[in-house]
Amino acid sequence: MQNKWRMALVVALSIGCFGRLRIGHSLHSGDVSRRCNFRLDGARFGRNGGRMNERIENLRTAIETFNKCKAAHEQTVLVVEMFGNNVVWEGMVESFALTGYPIAKRCYAWSYQDKGETQYVNVLEIPPVVSPVTAVRASIVSDAKKGKL
Repeated sequence: MQNKWRMALVVALSIGCFGRLRIGHSLHSGDVSRRCNFRLDGARFGRNGGRMNERIENLRTAIETFNKCKAAHEQTVLVVEMFGNNVVWEGMVESFALTGYPIAKRCYAWSYQDKGETQYVNVLEIPPVVSPVTAVRASIVSDAKKGKL
C-alpha cells in the first residue's frame, strides 16, 4: 500500500504539482541527488540514539568528498512529505553552505540505513531545488525514475 502512495506522489510531482522538475539538469550524470555508499569512521548514528554532531560531521565529510568542495553546516530542518493522509518520507534534512563549488551555493543532505550500511544523500540547490522540502521531492522522483521505489 505504501508503494502505491509513493508512485502516486511521483506521478503528481512529475506532471506538474511540483512545477518543472527537470531531472538531468545538473552536471552529475543526469541526477539531481547524489548518493555515497562509502564508510566513514565513527559510531552509528540516527534515530536509534546516535550523536547529532557526529551525524552532521559525517554528512559534511560525505558532501566534501563527493563534491570536492568545502561545506559548512547551516541548519537542520524536519521534513515530512505527505501525499493525502500518508507520510511518504520523514526525516531530518541538513543544510550546508558550499564554498568552491561552481554552480551551487548550498546542498541539502541526509542519511539512511540500507542493509546495515549508512547511505548518504546530498542534493545540490539548483532550481527547481530551492529548499529542504524540494530536495526531498527531487530525490523521491529520482528514485522512482531509477525504479528504487
